Amino acid sequence: MKSLVKIMAGLVLVSVAGVRGSIISENFDSYAAGDLANQGRWFVANVNDHQTITVVSGGSGFDGGAGQSLRMYDNGDGKQPIASMNFNAKGNVSVTFDYKCVNGAHKPVVSLRSGSTVALTLSMNTSGYVQYFSAGAWHTTGVALSNDAWYRVTLTTDLASSTYAISITDVSGGTVLTFSDAKFVTAVSNLSRLVFSMNNEGVGTDFYIDNVTLVQFRSPSR
Repeated sequence: MKSLVKIMAGLVLVSVAGVRGSIISENFDSYAAGDLANQGRWFVANVNDHQTITVVSGGSGFDGGAGQSLRMYDNGDGKQPIASMNFNAKGNVSVTFDYKCVNGAHKPVVSLRSGSTVALTLSMNTSGYVQYFSAGAWHTTGVALSNDAWYRVTLTTDLASSTYAISITDVSGGTVLTFSDAKFVTAVSNLSRLVFSMNNEGVGTDFYIDNVTLVQFRSPSR
């Protein structure tokens, strides 16, 4: 059984803490293998002969590799391939996804946006470390993730303070990172778009995403 079901079950258990409900619930298993474009609610941009965003066989390590996952790969021309999904939230959100990097030299990133405005950006590998972007610069968490290993990443926003919490665990359940005060890029009053992308500085970035969930909170869960 894919762990997306287990994630959702856990969210039901914490509903008394303010969870309003699931807005995104995605494990890629229902999609045809190949190009992600025009499948589900996903929007794909900046993809050509040098970049691929594809649904591939082999799911998250949290599922023992069962099912499918999303692969984002760039082998070359300085573009920034993007896979994004719009959603409608009124308040704080918590997004969780499973992540594995084969080569992260050029900043595999996740961001939350309000329309076209970037609220937060987290890089899974900038100069070798998990870093968040704020005030025109990258700020390190001091934690490095290994290649070819699956991690579960959770970001929980606090719109009032323009900060978010970062939690990363490995497949054994061990805590890799807990960081409670990452700063937004831009203060916003609502969130409406989830984006996975990579930096456009070069070639070779290759990473996988699976079990994406996003829930809305009445108040931050921290």
